[in-house]
Amino acid sequence: MTDKVHDYIEENQDEIDQFGEQVDQIVGDLHDARDRFHSKINAFKDDANITMTLFDTLAAHQGLDSLPTLDTTCITLHCSGKIKAVLNDEVARENIICAAPPCAFDYQCTLNCSESYRSPVVDDLFQCLYVDHQCVKLPPPDALNNATCRNPTQIVETVDEDLINGAWYAVQGFNPYYDCYDCYELTFEVTDGKLSYDYLFNMIAVNGTEIWLTDELVGEDRSQPGKLILEGHDNGMTDDQTWFIMHLDEDTLVAYYCANLIDQYHWEGLYIASRTPTLNPDKQADVAQILADLGITEDQLCTLKPQECDASPSMSGFWTQ
Repeated sequence: MTDKVHDYIEENQDEIDQFGEQVDQIVGDLHDARDRFHSKINAFKDDANITMTLFDTLAAHQGLDSLPTLDTTCITLHCSGKIKAVLNDEVARENIICAAPPCAFDYQCTLNCSESYRSPVVDDLFQCLYVDHQCVKLPPPDALNNATCRNPTQIVETVDEDLINGAWYAVQGFNPYYDCYDCYELTFEVTDGKLSYDYLFNMIAVNGTEIWLTDELVGEDRSQPGKLILEGHDNGMTDDQTWFIMHLDEDTLVAYYCANLIDQYHWEGLYIASRTPTLNPDKQADVAQILADLGITEDQLCTLKPQECDASPSMSGFWTQ
């Protein structure tokens, strides 16, 4: 009997080997299918967790444990597609996770998250939530984001295009949220009453790396008197700013500004800027008088470090020219 079995195996070895390979393939396919199934389940769980994190954050902004039915209905009807886009974008997912409670209760923390993980997908979501359909409101502003504009009157009579156009390097700032990055470059271009304002700054992202960020606002030169009216977008929301040019000459710029974010946040700021890394000492008395007129003291200002900004994308080699 044993001999017959051996003979059968020898005669049909190729078929047996082929069958074994087929079995191995089937087992491998089953393992792959199981892995794909588990991967989809895990991805579904991750998506569900991030979605719940977003809803928990929106509720926390309103001081609630969960969103009211009216809010969730609005979001589902109008913004579910935007949420899906966030789930499909890795940077956007990191943004939502980063800004979740307890970070949601600290504006500096949420600002760091939004800057560290900038994403047009998040901008689209926030525009849907806060602007287009107003399903939810922004969290109540803290003191720095609920400021009253000082509306200074001691401003230049006209904004000289030849003087303001080009790059300026902030040496001091005022608002700790927005003006006090070590390296901050302002670039103006005023032509025939039309204005473009670009800014570039560096910061340490939440993952510990240095990043360089830029943005642009556009508007009009309201030179009678010397005001610059600007409009931009911040996280998908309209950011309106009025800049009061307090001092402008060939090497020194002092500008106070007031900003409004969709009429819910209102803040003020100030830049003392120079064409060189340091302020012209001959202008210090003028700057001191402007600060006195504004009611701002020297100890309220932050001192920036433009000398350390040679690594910036646009300032590389500037100081050695």
